[in-house]
Amino acid sequence: MLDQWIISELQQLIVDVERGLEAYDLQQSSRQLAVFLDNLTNRYIRRSRRRFWKSEHDGDKEQAYETLYSVLVTFCQVAAPFMPFVTEYIYRSLKVTCS
Repeated sequence: MLDQWIISELQQLIVDVERGLEAYDLQQSSRQLAVFLDNLTNRYIRRSRRRFWKSEHDGDKEQAYETLYSVLVTFCQVAAPFMPFVTEYIYRSLKVTCS
């Protein structure tokens, strides 16, 4: 359920940022990035903490990691126009370690 929620939030972020960039409203677009990061860290990761720290490797733990990985990679792509060097570093680090 949390996985679906954060993916939905990410899809809405993509739409909002694209709309803001097309209207040259960089302030609104960058604000949406900050709101999403707050939701990711304070809601998704915090509420999924037990899933990440389980001792056994089951499907639920794998799903949590896959969702977080996918969200982080996509977030880096969306945030790249605002923070090109930071997002490129994070993106490359994620791609190299998880490939």
